[in-house]
Amino acid sequence: QSLMETLGVPRIVAPLLLLRGIDCAERAARFLTPALGHLSDPMLLSDMDKAVARIAQARAGNEHIQVFGDYDVDGISATALLIRGLQRYGLEHVSYAMPLRLAEGYGIRPEHVDAAREQGVNLIITVDNGIAAHEAARRAQALGVDLIITDHHSIENGLPPALAVINPKRETENYPGAHLCGAGIAFKLCTALNGAPNDLDIAALGTVAD
Repeated sequence: QSLMETLGVPRIVAPLLLLRGIDCAERAARFLTPALGHLSDPMLLSDMDKAVARIAQARAGNEHIQVFGDYDVDGISATALLIRGLQRYGLEHVSYAMPLRLAEGYGIRPEHVDAAREQGVNLIITVDNGIAAHEAARRAQALGVDLIITDHHSIENGLPPALAVINPKRETENYPGAHLCGAGIAFKLCTALNGAPNDLDIAALGTVAD
């Protein structure tokens, strides 16, 4: 009742806000009127600094980067968003790959690393997958391919041996983006690279769909 009266929202909206943990007028007003200034610093994510430094090195060396995504809406959104962000950052050689849904299932595998290396890829960045890809990470190490993992799925068997692993599940309970999806993490990486948020529509598509 208090939220309804203070915010002037319909009866159906106030309970929905409460279900999302928004229990006061101040938090509700922030939720209902979002602004770019509300976005958290992307550098709060563990290993973001390592990822940014390696991508800067790739730009300086004109390296070939592959974005390895997933076949659902979140994965495809994250792939598209990161490709655009890398190109905006100045990378000229950016390609993408993702597994065949029916034949290969989910996530990056050693054979995907082999195929990337044959194409001259020096750096692979996963989006919406990779947190369980221990074999693929070891294969990348063996081939001299750097691997940056960006994922949001649960960490069940420790971190793969990658150059950087960006996953909000690594952070403390106070991290403001605990429920970021794959596209959201790709968005954070692109923001860290370019200094400003872009492609919020693509990030929103992946977020709503996931």
